[in-house]
Amino acid sequence: ALGLVTDDAATPEALSHLLGSDAPERAERLLEGVYGSGVSAAELADRWIAPAMAKVGHGWASGAVSVTAEHRATAVMLRALHALLRAAPALPDDAPRAFVAGLSRDPYLLAPLCAQLVLAEAGFATTNFGPDTPADCLEDAVLAQRPALVALSFSVGEAAAGRRGSGLGEACREAGSALIVGGRGLRPDLVDELG
Repeated sequence: ALGLVTDDAATPEALSHLLGSDAPERAERLLEGVYGSGVSAAELADRWIAPAMAKVGHGWASGAVSVTAEHRATAVMLRALHALLRAAPALPDDAPRAFVAGLSRDPYLLAPLCAQLVLAEAGFATTNFGPDTPADCLEDAVLAQRPALVALSFSVGEAAAGRRGSGLGEACREAGSALIVGGRGLRPDLVDELG
C-alpha cells in the first residue's frame, strides 16, 4: 500500500541498477522497504549503499556514467537516508549524545549520514556536522557539549586530521568522549595524529 519494495526484487544489485536507471528515485522506496523489513542500519550502509555508490563512482571515473547521473544518484541516497532518519523512533531525553563529522577536505555527505543512522539505531541522539568540518571547531563543540561518542568519517586520505587533530583527540579524552574513526580513506598516520 505504501509502494515499498519488500519482495525478492530487493537486492543490492537491484539498488545499483535503479541508481543507474532513468528513474533512480525508485531506489528510495527500495531502501525504505529493505530497512523496514529489519535489515540493520550497518548492513544497509555496508552491503547496500556503499557498493551501489561505489559502482556509480567507478562508472563516473571511467566515463561510463555522467557527472549529472552520479550527482543525481547521490541526491537520491541523501533523500533516502534523511527519510530513514526522520522515521526513526524518538529517543528519550537522557539518550547518550554522539557527534558525527568528516574533517576538513573530506567532502562526502553519505558516509557521515550512514554513521548517523547506525548510531541512531543504537540509541544515540546524534548531531551530524557533515563534511569538511574543521577539527578545531569540532574540538570546541566536544568540550562544550561532552558527547559520549565522536565518530569521524575519512572518505579521502587527504582529510585534515593534521596539526589540530591531536587537539581533537585530547578534547575527546578530556570530555570523556569515545573517539571512533573509520572510512575508506583512513590511514595509520591520521589515527596517530588524532592520538
